[in-house]
Amino acid sequence: YDVSLQASRDAVNAETARLAEAAQRIDVAKKQLAETQYRLESAKATLQLQEANLRQAESDLTRAERLFAKQIIPEQQYERMRTTRDIAKAQVDVARDQLRQAQAAIETQQGVISQSAAAAKAHGELVSQRQQAMVGEVLKVGYTKIYAPADGYVTKKTVEVGNQIQAGQPLLAVVPLGDVWVVANYKETELERVRPGQEAQIRVDTYSGRVFTGKVDSIMAGTGSAFSLFPPENATGNYVKVVQRIPVKIVLEKGADPGHLLRVGMSVQPTILANP
Repeated sequence: YDVSLQASRDAVNAETARLAEAAQRIDVAKKQLAETQYRLESAKATLQLQEANLRQAESDLTRAERLFAKQIIPEQQYERMRTTRDIAKAQVDVARDQLRQAQAAIETQQGVISQSAAAAKAHGELVSQRQQAMVGEVLKVGYTKIYAPADGYVTKKTVEVGNQIQAGQPLLAVVPLGDVWVVANYKETELERVRPGQEAQIRVDTYSGRVFTGKVDSIMAGTGSAFSLFPPENATGNYVKVVQRIPVKIVLEKGADPGHLLRVGMSVQPTILANP
């Protein structure tokens, strides 16, 4: 179970690392997108500048053609104007290519961001699944440690180290001797003046000279025979009246049994004291 839990932790850590990588890729792609958008704006401005230069070069060339036709300017100056126009046209073509590249780079970066976001979402879902699986492994490890519901003494132990056990299999009994009570089965004719809270004295057959003190805690809401496995059926026509017994719970006072001398199943003689 420890190995399975560690494997589950490793799976969670791995998916968490992948999620962090996806988030980092998104951040990098967003920064690159911002840089590409800056380059796009720069390419637009460059194209506008080159187009303006081209218009100026074409205008200068047109004037140079008229002047050259009238032999006002030399052929060398005319050729220089035409070369300037050709250079400006080439620069416009280069600026347009740069603009198209920037636009394509923006689309590429947007696609990278979308893919990274989808990957981050998938890894996030996997992290949740791995965490849920790890919770199950933690519970399984917790089930390997069995804790007693109360402090007490172990008895009826039927398990040894190394045994394979099943859910619901009884392993041992825990007797909390620090919280001891007596079940006194009084006759119904003896309970007329018995009430919860009355003091009682308990004598134990094992310790003839010792008296334990306690108080009446409760009186059962039925006779012992009424809650037996086969309760009597008095409507058969063969009814014989029998005095019934009703269990009375007497709780020992704190400190009445410091040495835990009493044990489950001992025979006792309880006496309920009348109220003054």
